Amino acid sequence: MENSENRNEVSSQPELSIIVPFFKGDESSENTINHSIANIKNISYEFIVLCEYSTDGESEFLKNIAKNVNVNVHNLPENIDSSAAKNIGISLARGKYITFLDAGDVVYWPISDMFQVIRKEEPDVLHSNGHFVTGPDQYVHLDGMTAMSPIREFNIDGYQHVVLQGTSKDNLRYFMNNMFHWAICGKIYRRDFLLECDIKFPEDIRLHEDVFFTLQSLMRAKRYFLHDSTFYIQTGEKNHAIGKMSPEDALKYILEDEVRGLNLLKEMFSDPLYRDLFSFTKAHYCDQMDKIIGPITLAKPELWEKMQAEDIALFRDPWWITRYLDGWHRLFLEKQRLLTENRQQQAAIAATDELLDRTLKIPRIILLASVYTMLLCLLYYKDWDKSIFICGGGIPSSIIQNLRKQGIICYGDGDGKFINDINTLQALVRYAERNHIPVAGNDDSPEGGVFIHLNFTVVEEGIGNYRHEAAMKRKNAKRVTTNGEVYVPFGFNKFTDHILLTGKEPIPEFFKDKAEIINIQQLWNKKSKREQEKILEVYSFPRKELEHEIRKGRDCLLIGNPYAAVGMCKEEQEIALYREMMEPYGEKRVIIKPHHQNSIDLKKYFPDCYILPKEFPIDLAKLLNLKLSRVIGTGSSVLYGLFHPSIVEDRKNLMEKYGITFGSVITEKTDEKKTSENA
Repeated sequence: MENSENRNEVSSQPELSIIVPFFKGDESSENTINHSIANIKNISYEFIVLCEYSTDGESEFLKNIAKNVNVNVHNLPENIDSSAAKNIGISLARGKYITFLDAGDVVYWPISDMFQVIRKEEPDVLHSNGHFVTGPDQYVHLDGMTAMSPIREFNIDGYQHVVLQGTSKDNLRYFMNNMFHWAICGKIYRRDFLLECDIKFPEDIRLHEDVFFTLQSLMRAKRYFLHDSTFYIQTGEKNHAIGKMSPEDALKYILEDEVRGLNLLKEMFSDPLYRDLFSFTKAHYCDQMDKIIGPITLAKPELWEKMQAEDIALFRDPWWITRYLDGWHRLFLEKQRLLTENRQQQAAIAATDELLDRTLKIPRIILLASVYTMLLCLLYYKDWDKSIFICGGGIPSSIIQNLRKQGIICYGDGDGKFINDINTLQALVRYAERNHIPVAGNDDSPEGGVFIHLNFTVVEEGIGNYRHEAAMKRKNAKRVTTNGEVYVPFGFNKFTDHILLTGKEPIPEFFKDKAEIINIQQLWNKKSKREQEKILEVYSFPRKELEHEIRKGRDCLLIGNPYAAVGMCKEEQEIALYREMMEPYGEKRVIIKPHHQNSIDLKKYFPDCYILPKEFPIDLAKLLNLKLSRVIGTGSSVLYGLFHPSIVEDRKNLMEKYGITFGSVITEKTDEKKTSENA
């Protein structure tokens, strides 16, 4: 086969090299290249196509694709593994930046926006938002393909991108604490950074080799960026050679690979600087391997004794053997639980169908992804306590339990867990269709796709999402629902017949006939005392205790922000900032409302303060007209949006002093954020 690299020698250096292992005869590999090429605009690029060795001639696709001036096709030696292939790709790449695609996955169009940042800032690594889920209800259609829907992995408060400013150890700990994905997918690497630091895939590791590549880049990168968009779209499950092996051979293959992986981790963390992070990393790595081992040993428990007879090194490691035996036991019990629950679930689905279709007549279905949207629904609808709630991952499990205590039918586990039970969701859709039941709430949650074709009331904070119809439609281009309709959230969907907004600005003409602006204070005041108490019970809001603390003299409310949680500073810097903010009043006068993302144990640092729970929206404090003399924050949007300017103290001037400046967080906002600021 002609190597197209020979035809491109004189061309200038491309901005991006995309390294793709290609499997002949695999249609998904062809999709990877064809669809990615179609999606890349305004970037100079090359594809490094690493083709498995073959003696049966060239495929027509490879012959044709090799004619493209942006594609370099390379035959690999026989029986080469994935790590070695990717290392060859790095050595062949000419681009200033490198990214990797597995066969079947595609580069999506937001990569063009990312390169505006890359050209200006030249990060060592750019880590895009989103990871990829496998729930059957979380697929979307992209350019004719069924793809796994990207779910936001991190929240950087409306900024297009931020750069982690800590030491390499700080960044590694931040990465671990936030449970970011370890795969190389969705990351873009500066080529010279990889070469200068000699970052490669370990060629003797065949499973989860991405973990080691990601660890090396975290340990060495001086400029590690988080970017709010997602450019990598995963289009299916990955196959591996172990799928073609016998269970016995596969298990031996995995265990031997794990020995090498643990030895490599031990070597990587031998530096005293990183030693205290070794146990966490080792446990995480073994968790990933257990997910492959578990199904094999559950199906054939007798293989365990055979592996012991092989005297594999892992069986001489007391830490591993204790952990694995415990893990295997838990996996076995989990299988039994799932079998039981599956039978119960089938019965529950049948019962739900019968109950919903024949007897239960509810006023509406309320679909929720945030505690704030929930508050708007509880305030706006008088009959919310007779509705069915579908709670996505943004709702805390404690709130779901409180709803159930009030006798409300509530689906979902909350706490970041999306509802993957498509059968129950579709049963609810059938009920809504047959009984003409309206649906209200968030239409942009993963669970919302199956409901979007019904008459929908969108409940949305503010009005900023509606200023630029064309921008929002472009952002959601080519996303469609399971019914084939274009999926455009925030009220642009043609099925939306009502939009509830809390903003004060004039409503744009293009949806004026659908929108209603609501005043949450007025809605709250119209509620009876008992109705108000029911809402407070949903959030476990400590009203009496809080009012008692205010009467005792705690009359200063400090609204926290998750600066350390999103990588803008270290924990001690955020604590020092809070300490200076409350210094004029003394801790005994201060009530702290933590941000829902904040993971700091504030009670440890401020034992004399009264710490509110973080699960409820701060709007509740405003609705209750608490007798506060001061509300303190650092540029928080709720300061002036909720509280009278006479009691607001905005201390954003302190941010730079404690290293929480917008010099460490790149201040280029997304279009939507800019629009909101200019208004």
